Amino acid sequence: MMRAIILAAAMLAVASSAMAAPRPTPKRSAPKPAIVKTFKDWSVACDNGYRCEATSHSDDYDNAATVFISRKAGNGGELKLRIRLRDDTIDRASLYLNRRKIYEGQVSAIKNSLAIDGRSSIGLIRAMARGATLNARSKDGTLIGKVSLAGASAALRYMDDKQYRVGSKSAFVARGPAIRIPRVPAPPNVKAVLGNEVRGLPKAEELEALVNRSLCREEMDGAVDANVSPLGSHHGKDQLLILIECGRGAYNMSSVAYLADRQTDRVSKAWRFRPMPFDYLPSGISKNRPMLINAGFDESDLTLSTASKGRGLGDCGSSESYVWNGTKFRLYEATLLDTCRGSTDWLTIWRANIVYE
Repeated sequence: MMRAIILAAAMLAVASSAMAAPRPTPKRSAPKPAIVKTFKDWSVACDNGYRCEATSHSDDYDNAATVFISRKAGNGGELKLRIRLRDDTIDRASLYLNRRKIYEGQVSAIKNSLAIDGRSSIGLIRAMARGATLNARSKDGTLIGKVSLAGASAALRYMDDKQYRVGSKSAFVARGPAIRIPRVPAPPNVKAVLGNEVRGLPKAEELEALVNRSLCREEMDGAVDANVSPLGSHHGKDQLLILIECGRGAYNMSSVAYLADRQTDRVSKAWRFRPMPFDYLPSGISKNRPMLINAGFDESDLTLSTASKGRGLGDCGSSESYVWNGTKFRLYEATLLDTCRGSTDWLTIWRANIVYE
């Protein structure tokens, strides 16, 4: 009887361990970006590689400072803490938590920030989770930024949970005696191919017909640009990326993406055009066409990026980055910040490693 009870307990322990440990993402599954959670004045996201990022918000733009925290998963995961300041004339600043000075350092020119890493950062972050106010002051004591800590504890506890740190010594908030935490799967690999040189481009009349078919001429009142970029020769076909300008605002420009291809050994034949295939559609989509916002393409590595601002300040928006694999554009990074309240740190919600063949 006792042996049966022990065996049952052992089986239960194994089952509990299996439930606690994260499972790898299937290699060929479509990208499933994470969600962004908001707790009062803080937003947090943990991507598919279990790296978590958090940022604070504020409605007081003139006097606000914002916090950005990034932490990789696993024991010893890299940790970064950044305090973003509005005043770009400050070269040195101090932090005061509940009116007590807790840090002083040089302000980096990168995003005008106090950059704090290593052991100092984890101590400060834990203190912020328990604090009520966090202020930044210049060398002469002038107040140069206020950080809201409302929601900080909940956001950091969320990070602890997503990274399986609850009950461990490495947790920010939900600390315990455990020394080691479960290993997590690495981000997936995305295969990409740099093809051979493309021979020839579409004729002017072919591009004209495509522009008319895209309906973008109506959006642009007749003046439309079509940008053609080579994707290389793959699978016996020359391939091109065509971006047709399809809308322009104060800080966002829209383009419709098409794939042009034709047989490599039939250069006299007409090109075939179709909407560009993606394994994960960009944030913008119009009339069943992939719509890219502020698109940028790099011919050297065949990467395509989009970035849609929610406001001109850039304190909210989304972005996607893709790489060409000879068949479609594969997502390798995505960011999102859906709260427009001062922070310009968009949070990573998907990552993959590019592997060129």
